[in-house]
Amino acid sequence: MHVRRSSRCRPVLEPCHEVLTEPVASCGELDRRLEKAQLGGSDLDYKKVIYDAANRSLDIYLNALTGKDDKKLSQKSDSDLLRIGQLAKQTGESNATIRYWTKEGLIEISDTTAAGYQLYAPEMIERIKTIRHLQGQRLTLSEIKGRIK
Repeated sequence: MHVRRSSRCRPVLEPCHEVLTEPVASCGELDRRLEKAQLGGSDLDYKKVIYDAANRSLDIYLNALTGKDDKKLSQKSDSDLLRIGQLAKQTGESNATIRYWTKEGLIEISDTTAAGYQLYAPEMIERIKTIRHLQGQRLTLSEIKGRIK
């Protein structure tokens, strides 16, 4: 989809032929990504948000249609995921650091609970260790982001 501004400065989505395959971690960044697209920057981040939301909606619809119990599926996967405090404790980082790195796109949120808790995959533990190692080599966060993506 292409995003363009209408006469009222609201985003208008138009279809495009790009295929997006990577899910977007945080729907909380939608406003930042939309603003970036509206100000003439790349709209790929915004497209990823829309793509991810559409995929989740389609999964829920298909599960309901086929009679699969979505609650059982999410309970199983949620038990493997870590809340921010658990991730902080296992890595020795603060919650604020993890939130900042998430905002900067260095680590990714795997899911968000109905109560709004951000859940991280166990793989983010190793990613955080890698970030700290690269910071020890005096790399900036943007350089680190380029290396781990």
